[in-house]
Amino acid sequence: MSTERYIQLTNLHLILPSGDLSPLSSLYIDTATGLICSAPSSSVAIDNIQTIDLKGHWVSPGMIDIQINGAFGVDLSEYTNEQEYVDGFREMARGLCRIGVTGFLPTIISQTPEKYHLILPLLHRLPTRLNSEDGLSRSLGWHLEGPFIHPKKLGCHPLASLTTASEGMTSLNDIYREANLVKEDDGFVKVVTVAPDVEGILDVIPELVDRGWKVSLGHTNASTERALRGVINGATLLTHLFNAMPPLHHREPGVIGLLGLSLASSPSQATDGNMAQRVRPYFSIIADGIHVHLQAVSMAYNAHPDGCILVSDAMHMLDHSLSDGLHPWRDQLIEKRDGGITLAGTDTLAGSILPLPQAVLNLARFSGVCLSKAVICATYTPAKALGGQVERMVGLEVGCWADLCIWDAGALKGVWKGGKEVWYQG
Repeated sequence: MSTERYIQLTNLHLILPSGDLSPLSSLYIDTATGLICSAPSSSVAIDNIQTIDLKGHWVSPGMIDIQINGAFGVDLSEYTNEQEYVDGFREMARGLCRIGVTGFLPTIISQTPEKYHLILPLLHRLPTRLNSEDGLSRSLGWHLEGPFIHPKKLGCHPLASLTTASEGMTSLNDIYREANLVKEDDGFVKVVTVAPDVEGILDVIPELVDRGWKVSLGHTNASTERALRGVINGATLLTHLFNAMPPLHHREPGVIGLLGLSLASSPSQATDGNMAQRVRPYFSIIADGIHVHLQAVSMAYNAHPDGCILVSDAMHMLDHSLSDGLHPWRDQLIEKRDGGITLAGTDTLAGSILPLPQAVLNLARFSGVCLSKAVICATYTPAKALGGQVERMVGLEVGCWADLCIWDAGALKGVWKGGKEVWYQG
């Protein structure tokens, strides 16, 4: 095991926020802090610096998955007891780190209030407990997908758990518990997916934004007007574009049509009366060729490349060792077949089994862009959408987390987390 404090990664190209590649360069890591650092001063002994030649490979920040329901046999929305949940969470975080996902938002689908009251306080404590462990992906907060979603667009969410915000924030307090709704410092990200056509939701969006939440529109049957009102009220993200929402129509573009908004330079410029000043939201998309046709993926990316965020929307069945066939899930069966999963006996998609690195490769192939451009949609763009500490710490600048992915023109070649090598295929 190497004992040097500093690592110099040399003979590499940095993937810049634009998606362009830098000239051949070096990157320095301080293993004591787990951060990217400046070149050590001349007073640092040469035997305290380990040099690794990356042979012209590309380096990006580690990938961030802002919507992942589970993986490697772990279902984040299920709770038996704290120890079992933590053990499963740790193994899932370890598996994600190995595939280059060095940060993620644990995503909880529509649940009973009792389950939220058990799971959310635990998710709040886990970053402090686990994020410093070697080889584990960072838990960045949470993403609550439901239960304030439309029953006509519920996907595989349990209908019995859906509800409305008829009592405004009181309804949200009852479901999530008021202590979980309070404003945090910017080191803990809270995202919620809501349907703007569910009673009371448009009225609570501004309050959620004031409390530091990122509001995403999804699982909705909303009209164009109602979807636009959600953005005006403060929503900045669309959840798994094209899925669980009305299809695009040229006279009624709906939620998807929000990609056609002209881009304002800041939310403060957005007004009701001027279409050109409304802020275009970010959008997540499942680029597996199953949830969304490859031409639709390409169309969405080209409509708003700066807003495109690749997500896995993965379920516990993201596990290469799991065979095709029927598998139990809660009180239902899920069928795994041909790289996708559906509720057994239906064509209803039950989340995905898409590894995020594959989504990056798919986007490059579907849209015809260079792989380095596709990498942006799983690194810099989700960090920017989440804002706060995540946006500040995800990058290749001095002071950023030394969470890194190593690429060549066609594949992931290695991962570093917190300044330590997870694996590298030189």
